[in-house]
Amino acid sequence: GLTITPKEFGDAAKKPSIILLNATLCFAMMPFLAMGIASSLDYDAAHTAGIVLLGSVSGGQASNLFTLLAGGDVALSVVCTISTTFIGVLATPLLIKHLLQTIVEVNFISVFQSVASLVLLPLLTGLITRKFVPRFVKRIGPFCPLVGVLSTMV
Repeated sequence: GLTITPKEFGDAAKKPSIILLNATLCFAMMPFLAMGIASSLDYDAAHTAGIVLLGSVSGGQASNLFTLLAGGDVALSVVCTISTTFIGVLATPLLIKHLLQTIVEVNFISVFQSVASLVLLPLLTGLITRKFVPRFVKRIGPFCPLVGVLSTMV
């Protein structure tokens, strides 16, 4: 939130083709690629389940951090993370049922709480801080990537 503006966030939300491409790659290519890797490496059932589950979930906070570190569009990364997280509540159990013939229950309330605490709360805190104390944000801005990396490591 400290590194993006409300306008950048709004502009990112107006890129439906990129958001759709991200969701398609996340929930179409990745799970089937994971299944192919597990099959080609002759994984047992438990390892296959693990890699397919990993390939069937959306990106997270780390992708937003790496986007920042790479000089990418952080606002767009956040929008993609939020959208695929919510789509994943339905898509991940369906993919797992189809690919592994088993059921994975996803608690929407828990997912929402996780997104709220890991993405929305820091985003809103940063946006509000940027609006009301921009000089402070300008001073601490250079340290944000380091703090992000250290926070991710913890």
